Amino acid sequence: MNKPKISVIMPVCNGEKFVQKAIQSILNQTFFDFEFIIIDDGSTDSTLEIIKSFKDKRIRLIINQKNLGIMKTLNEGLDLAQADLVARMDADDISLKNRLEIQHNYMLKYPKIAACGSSSFTIDENGKIKKINIAKIGWLLRNSFWKPGVLTHPAVILRKSLFGKYNSFVAEDYPMWLKLGKRNQLANVGKILFKYRVHNKNITFTKKDKSRHSCYKNFIRFFNIADLSYEDYMAVRGIDFNLSPSNVWRKRFLIRKNVPYPIILTMFDQLVYFIKYYFQKLKQA
Repeated sequence: MNKPKISVIMPVCNGEKFVQKAIQSILNQTFFDFEFIIIDDGSTDSTLEIIKSFKDKRIRLIINQKNLGIMKTLNEGLDLAQADLVARMDADDISLKNRLEIQHNYMLKYPKIAACGSSSFTIDENGKIKKINIAKIGWLLRNSFWKPGVLTHPAVILRKSLFGKYNSFVAEDYPMWLKLGKRNQLANVGKILFKYRVHNKNITFTKKDKSRHSCYKNFIRFFNIADLSYEDYMAVRGIDFNLSPSNVWRKRFLIRKNVPYPIILTMFDQLVYFIKYYFQKLKQA
């Protein structure tokens, strides 16, 4: 039997409210050659019955007899994955129907990419779109891989042969992407392929402030900047496509603190971008 071209990993624990739509969004993909590893991590509600109601042969149902937690469950799925390309999925999110096809083609085209995300919608409990999250692509991503949230974890497809050399899934995305991005190329496709659901039970919603402090600790450890305060770190995080006067002091701070080259380069690239954009507008006028 031939190996699938993609392994989709989805851990779930007590996800009866959203799991049916999550599963259906994967089974409805325009790309067909995948295995769908669903790991029930000790659910006590009707999640398991909902999963078993699907009769698609691409589903591989794994049942943990006791709750192991999402990270151990994800790494269990990574070990079970038959394909080198591994797509993440969460039981409360929705993949748009062309997600796997577009990400698969992108990863084939660029074999040095270790992980690839996409832009996404943020939706609420009822599926209503609350926000559009435009992912950084190209040089913007290369020069800002150090910033939290460069890849939306559940929307990622990764290359197991590269990811598995140095990484396993850990409780926090940020140090994982820092470590992977240091040795390999990260990417985002410039299309919206995913609906990321925010509700009062998911990790992002309940631990946002704690996550920021954790990212700060990982940042100063990774770049060896022990004297960087949390307040200044949050200012550094805020640097994006905003060249307003309020960012002038940030630039001075970065130079004074000798913050690593990619961060300064990001600001330079922003200026170059706007100069090019301005002259393009002049030519069109």
